[in-house]
Amino acid sequence: MKKLITLFFILSFTLTGQAQVPKTVDISTAGTLSTTLTADELNSVTNLTITGTIDARDFKTMRDNMPALAILDLSGVTIAAYNGTAAYPANEIPEFAFCTSNTWEGKVSLKSVIMPNSVTSIGSEAFESCTELSTVTLPSSITSIGSEAFEFCSGLSSITIPGSLTSIGNYAFWYCTGLTEFIVDATNLNYSSQNGVLFDKNLSQLIQCPAKKQGTYSMPSSVTSIRSYAFLECTELSSVSISGLVTLIGDYAFNDCTGLISITIPGSVTSIGNGAFINCTGLTEFIVDATNLNYSSQNGVLFDKNLSQLIQCPTKKQGTYTIPSSTTSIESYAFQYCIGLSNVTIPGSVTSMGRNAFYGCTGLSSVTLPGSVTSIGSYTFYGCTGLTSIYAYPVPPVDLNTVYLVFKDVDKTNCTLYVPTESKTAYQAANQWKDFANIVEMTTAIPTVNNASISLYPNPVINDFYVSGMNGTALLNLFDINGKMLLNKEVTNNKLISVGTLPKGMYVVKLMTGEGTIEIKMVKK
Repeated sequence: MKKLITLFFILSFTLTGQAQVPKTVDISTAGTLSTTLTADELNSVTNLTITGTIDARDFKTMRDNMPALAILDLSGVTIAAYNGTAAYPANEIPEFAFCTSNTWEGKVSLKSVIMPNSVTSIGSEAFESCTELSTVTLPSSITSIGSEAFEFCSGLSSITIPGSLTSIGNYAFWYCTGLTEFIVDATNLNYSSQNGVLFDKNLSQLIQCPAKKQGTYSMPSSVTSIRSYAFLECTELSSVSISGLVTLIGDYAFNDCTGLISITIPGSVTSIGNGAFINCTGLTEFIVDATNLNYSSQNGVLFDKNLSQLIQCPTKKQGTYTIPSSTTSIESYAFQYCIGLSNVTIPGSVTSMGRNAFYGCTGLSSVTLPGSVTSIGSYTFYGCTGLTSIYAYPVPPVDLNTVYLVFKDVDKTNCTLYVPTESKTAYQAANQWKDFANIVEMTTAIPTVNNASISLYPNPVINDFYVSGMNGTALLNLFDINGKMLLNKEVTNNKLISVGTLPKGMYVVKLMTGEGTIEIKMVKK
């Protein structure tokens, strides 16, 4: 068939006055779009209609060599297979069709796409980061959408799923922050939608809530699982009622739901995925139904049933917080972005801290790592810019050779690392610990901490007080009634502590060691 090229030389204008340059081209030999168009046309065409046969090479031309391309009509096209550096199947919008694979930069000029009526699949990351893409027409022939196919397409407001679709890949609509609804054709045997939310056919799996969903949302009572990232970036949701049949909450299911204030975990839940509630910056509490056999909450903090795993502290937690003495692990992301916390007491029962455990906790000024800790994950204290002292009791230092950036952005010039006397040399040689400019020895003797033996005297206090009944050394923190830390220092038995500059009132003295913690009320006269 003779190659037919029809060029429209008449320029049309949008309502904003931006010139549009339309072009219609018929391709008889796949892979020749780049030579069919002139250099000027490649550079200037905004509205492109193609008929005939194309392949992956032509998509590369549209992606890389047509900077103005905004409106694309491929409804009259057949997509041929192509075997080049990779194999590209026939009838598929190729992977990375409009996104550069090595930089993940999308074609930001692209606004609208009509796909061929013969297309059966969309490849992985085909439209990733096409942030201006606002309209996509999925043909009735399509059966699968690849993973991350429309990831970061923030301009999309609505997606219509045809009856033919049988498979949606992971993260296909991840960070589509403008999305208000999913619409599913009633004939589809695999998917359905209700109130704009995407489900499997029988409403048992909640797949994705559109990011622009607002206000309160109650999921259908039939839902048994919430898919990973299901509520990602639903920043305008203020409340979500979880079905009483839900057993599984997937990884990062509520990531970045900044408007949520409270989460209630029903008794049916048996599994909560990694980071399910991270970056919910408005969250004040977790409530767990008393009948739940796997999870519990204490003071609004989410734990496993027996309080041995601290899963998530609500990001809005303020002031001071003491981890229960039954806790053995602080899970990944547990305190991430808890910027209102001024002090967290870690008991001597804790042996491990997961990755990002205290990431971005800018309000922390001091951390005590008990001698029981044997494992610290990557990025645990990343971004803790307020830290001025770290008391590390482990002997020898926790091995950080296989983890990354544990203390990134901590001021290691001004933050003092206190270590056991016999371990100073080891800390000075250990990966990441050695980056601290000031590594100071402290005694390794562990005070006996119990209510019967420890006391403050005099109490009430006028200018100075002492701590009595201790053996060895402890870390003393003094807080006002609002939880603000006013004093942080290492103390020994009967050491003088001056508080003459403090105003009259009630205070809390917290003594911490690798083996335990005690809080004592102090009155300043």
